[in-house]
Amino acid sequence: MAKADKTKLLIKEVAKKHFIRNGFKETFLAEIATEVGVDRRTIYRHYENKEVLLLHIVLDVYKEFSDSLKVIEFDSEFALMRINELFNHYYEYMVSNEEFLVITSMLDRNLSSETRDTEYYAEFIKSASVPDDILIKLIELGQEEDTIKDLDANLLAVTMNNSLLSLASRIASHKEYLDIEQDQESWAMLEMQAMLLVNGIKR
Repeated sequence: MAKADKTKLLIKEVAKKHFIRNGFKETFLAEIATEVGVDRRTIYRHYENKEVLLLHIVLDVYKEFSDSLKVIEFDSEFALMRINELFNHYYEYMVSNEEFLVITSMLDRNLSSETRDTEYYAEFIKSASVPDDILIKLIELGQEEDTIKDLDANLLAVTMNNSLLSLASRIASHKEYLDIEQDQESWAMLEMQAMLLVNGIKR
């Protein structure tokens, strides 16, 4: 790997730690540069600004998540069982990768319209749509089997996925307090929500 590529990768790795530890607003490029051992101009040569740097990091973690979904099979039957397997995979992945939830939840709150117009954001949208595409296919299979209600498959998929991701992000960000408030393990709520969502689409 070329030195410039190694530097670019190291900047991302260090920035990811800072974003997770300090949040977006309290992460400073000068501190990242110091830890990497470069000046700020070097960071700007690789990433236009802090937003673009965050976007690159989120794109990486979403690609990892999307790649992990390749284990899901698209059988011509038992779509509801496959949806349960998909949601179980979500649960296991998110419980063991809370950093994924913390870092991705920063995106909506911190990207300007200019950054959303970049090719990197378009690439992120493509990667982020993989879970929706998988769930849409499974819902359509279930509708063909007559085991899932005849509702808009696209709308069902994005609603279900966003519902699970939103709850998972809240748990990852506030788990200590939620455990006390709910008087139980907070991640159990994600399992329960997944079960309710699946039961809600059954015929």
